[in-house]
Amino acid sequence: MRSLKLTPVLIFAAGMPVNASAPTPPVAPVRPVTENYFGVEVADPYRWMEDRRSPEFLQYMTAQGAYARVILDRLPGHDRLQARIAAHTGGGVAVTEVQTAGERIFFLRRAPNENTFKLWVHEKSGHDRLLIDPDRYAEPGQHFAIGYYVPAPQGDKLLYGISPGGSEQSVIHILDVASAQEVTRDLLVDSDAGHGMGSTKLQRDREVADELAFLYWQIGWSTYQPPAN
Repeated sequence: MRSLKLTPVLIFAAGMPVNASAPTPPVAPVRPVTENYFGVEVADPYRWMEDRRSPEFLQYMTAQGAYARVILDRLPGHDRLQARIAAHTGGGVAVTEVQTAGERIFFLRRAPNENTFKLWVHEKSGHDRLLIDPDRYAEPGQHFAIGYYVPAPQGDKLLYGISPGGSEQSVIHILDVASAQEVTRDLLVDSDAGHGMGSTKLQRDREVADELAFLYWQIGWSTYQPPAN
């Protein structure tokens, strides 16, 4: 029932006056691109935004973020409201992507005070151990996230992908689970697909994982060999 009390607070905040001297939001350039689909002309005024790596797009998004930051920071009672929202939405620990391999259980876990999911392993002994913390790769202004992971059948090796800044570029790593040390980092996967075309990122990553597993089987890596009959 406590969550019901939050609603009027949010409505009140939305109606709060903002200082009239606040900067104006950045305006996106309009450059129409018209294409004909089965006899119907369709205009796309923001086609230029599809290049998410272009300096112009990055500058525009940075300006949008800076403008939003100024507006939010000027809300009266901003700090109090932020603390109240955190208290009502923090929830508990989130666990997802649970997989078993050998005698180990792997899972992604995020605590209420954490920004990204971290990869943990539950050992046969009963204790949990942190394997991958994507925040260790973080740099000022850029975060990293675990895109996917695939444990070896015996649970002694693990393949996972790390993507920077919410991108579709996964760098694949291979981890020795017992020591939590990387065996190698050997492949960059870029699965960008504009306008919904192409495979999803998760699908592409799983395909790459299957291809690598097949490669390791072919070269005789013991972890990826089928059990003897």
